This record gives sequence, structure tokens and C-alpha cells, in this order.
Amino acid sequence: MNNWLNKLERKYGRFGIPNLTNILVAGQILVFAIELFIDRTITAWVGLNRFFLLQGQIWRAITFVFIPFSGGSILSVVLGIYFTWFVGTALEKEWGDFRYTLYFLLGMVGTVLACLLTGVTASTYCLSLSLLLAFAMLYPEVQLLLFFVIPIRVKYFGFFAAALWVFSFLSAPLAGKLSYLLSMLNVWAFFGPMAYRSVRAWIRREQWKRKNRNHAQSNAEGILNRLTSHKRSTPIMMLDRMEGNAELKTSVHQMLASRRLTHSVLLVGEEGLGAGFAARCIAADYLYPAGGAPAEALLRGECCRAVGKAGKRDSGQIETGIVREAISVEGMGAGGRYLVSQVTAMRSEIFNTSLSAEGRAVLLYHVERMNEESANALLKVMEEPPEGVLFLLTADSLAGVLPTIRSRCVSFAIAPVSPADCARYCTAHGVDKKTAALYSELFDGHIGTVLTAARDKARTEQVDKAMELARAAQAGDSYTAAVLLAPYEKDKAGAAALLRDLRAVAAAGLQGSPHAPVQGQQAQRTLRLAEAAIQRLGAQVNPKIVLTVFAARLAHA
Repeated sequence: MNNWLNKLERKYGRFGIPNLTNILVAGQILVFAIELFIDRTITAWVGLNRFFLLQGQIWRAITFVFIPFSGGSILSVVLGIYFTWFVGTALEKEWGDFRYTLYFLLGMVGTVLACLLTGVTASTYCLSLSLLLAFAMLYPEVQLLLFFVIPIRVKYFGFFAAALWVFSFLSAPLAGKLSYLLSMLNVWAFFGPMAYRSVRAWIRREQWKRKNRNHAQSNAEGILNRLTSHKRSTPIMMLDRMEGNAELKTSVHQMLASRRLTHSVLLVGEEGLGAGFAARCIAADYLYPAGGAPAEALLRGECCRAVGKAGKRDSGQIETGIVREAISVEGMGAGGRYLVSQVTAMRSEIFNTSLSAEGRAVLLYHVERMNEESANALLKVMEEPPEGVLFLLTADSLAGVLPTIRSRCVSFAIAPVSPADCARYCTAHGVDKKTAALYSELFDGHIGTVLTAARDKARTEQVDKAMELARAAQAGDSYTAAVLLAPYEKDKAGAAALLRDLRAVAAAGLQGSPHAPVQGQQAQRTLRLAEAAIQRLGAQVNPKIVLTVFAARLAHA
């Protein structure tokens, strides 16, 4: 979900509607008041109806959301409006204006399409259910008071909402079924890919178990022997696939060989250096010392499990039901921020299944995005983890990680490799030689950044623009710079990303790279101006003003 949403937010984030929930609730209160005290037919004028839509009353495609969902009484309407405000503001806070606006808009579009295609008179029923389902997905362990008295976890509200929707879907005629499917377009778009990946992972696990059932005993013996041996005669480490960082490889290998690997490891490195890849490599070496399909899948980011089926420990075999698996956790809130519900759900899972676990690796990416509340939830399991659990954390910088987390981890710094080694590695992984050489110098041996820039067309075009800006800087051509920056005057995120690439080009020129079009003092000046412009954009200064000033200053010697 995050990848395509992040791309949309970078490009169209400015179109997010602030305080959308308050606008929605205010409209529902107004319509309810008019219906109650002035005109009971108001809903007929603003409701969604195919006949009137086709007659040109297009306002109905928007105004129908202001009709509060009613259970037939004034109390149910009031509770429905309160529910909309409570859930909507929570989602708005976690997702940010753009994602929440997009989620709500997709729900509206789906409802309108359902009405136009099926002729079924639409209501806000499915739209309200979609908000509840999203809330339950984000806050499954949060407790609410049912009827303001009975405590119940949000996930059970979600189960009830899903069951209610399934019942309504199954009991509806064909046109109604299509209407129910289309009206939940926002749920399918936001959570469908995640559900698909979960189902696919489960299917793969089941296939793996069936495939290896006949050889479980022999495989279990081999696994246990490898886990209990102090040294491997021929070490096969997935971590060896990582370029450079010999100290990290040696330390991890020694800890694995001596069975003294700490239960919490923090890998620190700038984006693109491969901290996430290193974490997956260590997890694969810890869980699957023999390598094979499960280890390869883990390196690809597919968290999976292996199950031993027969035997007893005292016979040198794995106990029945022993599980070894990797669990991946990544921030889902605005800006990739961690939700407390994610951490508590992970904690519950590993504690509830601890007795069946031979080994388990928990991968937590970008822990610098944890706030104090989510960090405290993580500490509860890191302080006294179940047997066999290895926590692998990554962060862009050590300073961004809360001290309480740092103090419980063994930290390793991920270092960039030389541009030559980076170019060689990227060429071996499908990047053409010329591009690999150029990008390796521009991005100072950040392999992940080079691979991303080379494989993503939009990213490649952005680097090309940064190179053109650098040429303009070298020539002191403020006009060309202004023309190149003009499309970003309303795109703060895009402007910042372009200037970061320009900063990389200027830094390469300052180091004497022959591929950088800006050199010497001009490279130093461009680097300083780009850094200042990025900081001003981060300080919420009008991007048009920032870019205009930046282009003008490039012309000065």
C-alpha cells in the first residue's frame, strides 16, 4: 500500500482537504437539523439517485455524504454522527490530509459508480462501514466503551462490520451485490494488496509444508545439527551477498557460530546503504543456516515460515509443531510513522506463539519514526523477549532513535562502498555500465539509491533534471534554472527531492568527479544554496518563492 500512496502523496499531496471530517460532520448536522425542524424532504433533494443524476442534478454526487446514516431514531442519528467524527478524526490524524481525502473520495466514487451502473439508490451505509474497517485495521487493540459502558477492542467492531457487510452482500440481488462491491472501492484499494500478500504468503507456506512433509524428519535433523553446531565447516551466509561492511559480516558470523547473537540488533545507515537488506540477510542466516528457498524469499522481503513435523529434542530431532519465521513491521501512519497498534499486535503474536517457536526474527524498519508511545510498547517485549526471538531494527541515523531503544541493542553502522565497487555490483544486477558508473559517483556508493534511480523511470528523469540544473549552475544561467524549476512551484515534495539530487551532483563535483557538470567553487556554492533551499521548503516557506530565490542566486559569481 505505501509505495503507490507515497508516490501519489509526493505528487498531489497539496490537494488534501484539511479538516475534512469536520466539514462532513457539520454538513450532516445541518441536513439533520433541516429535516427535523424545517423540511422533512431535504434528503430527497440531496440524496444519490441515478434518475436525477442523469437529469443533470450532479450536485447529488457530493451532497449525499451529508445525509447521516440512520437506524430509524434520533438517537441512532446522533450516535452515527458522533461515530463519523470520532473515527474520521482518528484516521485523518494518522494518515494525514491527503491519504484520508483520497480514501474518502474513493469511497464516494465507488458509491456513485454503483448507483449509476446498478440503479440502486445509494446511501452512506458502505461509506460508514469503510471508515470503521479502516479504523479497525489501524487500531485493532484499542479499547472503546460500547454504549459508553462495556469495554471492547476495536478489532471486534471490525469483525462485526465485515460480517454485516458479508451478510448484506449475500442477501442482496445481483445488482445489489455489484453495488456493495463498488461501494467499498476505497477498502479494496487501500487494504486489498495487503490482504492479497497475506493470503499469498499463507498459500506458499502451506505449499512448502506439503512439499516437504515426506522429508520432514531428515530435514529436521539437519536443521537442528546446524543450529547446535558451534562452527560450520563451510559457512554459507546470506550476509556475504552484501557489498563491503566486512566488520559487520565478521561480527555477525562469529556471534552466529558461537550461538551468542544478542536478541536485539540495530543497523544504522543512510537510505540506500542497505540497512534493510542487511537485516533480512541476518534474519535468513539466523533462521535458515542452510539457505534454500525460505532464505531466498526472506531476502526478497517475503516473510515466511518453516515447520518441523516430527521427533523429540532428546533424539536429535525437532519437536512437532516447531516454527521458525520472520515477521516484518513497517510504519503505516503519516510519513511512515509507527502506530502503537502495529507494535502491540506484533508483541501479542510472538508471545501467544512463543511455545511453538524454535526461532523467530522480527524486522522493524526505520525505528527513528517511532514516537515515545510506540517505543514503550516495543520495550515491553525487548526487555524480556520469548526464547529464540531476534529483533532486527533499522534506522537512517542513530540520533533519531530513542535512547530507550538504543540502550537495548547492539548497534552496527552500515558504511557505503566505494563508487567502483558500487558500479560493479549494480552492473552485475542489470544496470548498464555507463549509468552505474555515473550514479555510483553521484550517490557516493549508496547501492540501494543507485539501483532505485536506475530502475525507476521517474527517478531517472529527476536525476537528469538535476544534472541540467548543475550545468546551469556552472554557467551561472539563472534563466535555465528558473525554467527547470517552474513545474515544481506548487509541488513542495517534488522540489525538495529534485534539490536533494542536485545536492548529490554538487557534492560529487566538489570531490572531483569527472561525471559531475559543476566543479570547484561553483559546486561548493551550489551545494550550499541547495541545502538552504531544502531547509526553507521544510520550514513551510512558499515553494515558488524558495525556487525563485534559488534560481536567481545561481547567477551570482
